[in-house]
Amino acid sequence: MEGIQILYSEPVYMATLLSTILVIGGFVLGFSFFILSLWSYKYESKFQTASFICAVIFVLTSFLMSKNVPLFSQESGKYKYKCTISDDVSMTEFYEKYYIIEHENDIWTIEEK
Repeated sequence: MEGIQILYSEPVYMATLLSTILVIGGFVLGFSFFILSLWSYKYESKFQTASFICAVIFVLTSFLMSKNVPLFSQESGKYKYKCTISDDVSMTEFYEKYYIIEHENDIWTIEEK
């Protein structure tokens, strides 16, 4: 699109199926073991240990997803751009093609739709 000067671009990442399963499973199992530890005094320490392990899995997987580790996140095929936009650009046409993520001073952060 004319009138847009791209300063730099970076790929947009999304979660893989494995990371989604680990995050949801870690949260659900950890919460379940925590609730069971409150109800069962006989096995309280075992359920607390299991809930702690699930919490560690949840946090570790979330961290690895945020760092774009290939096993836990993959490129979506879309890109995020930092750019400047001249006054000649039709903003209606611009809004039809891009999501605006951030606008600071004259620098826009946009993503393809």
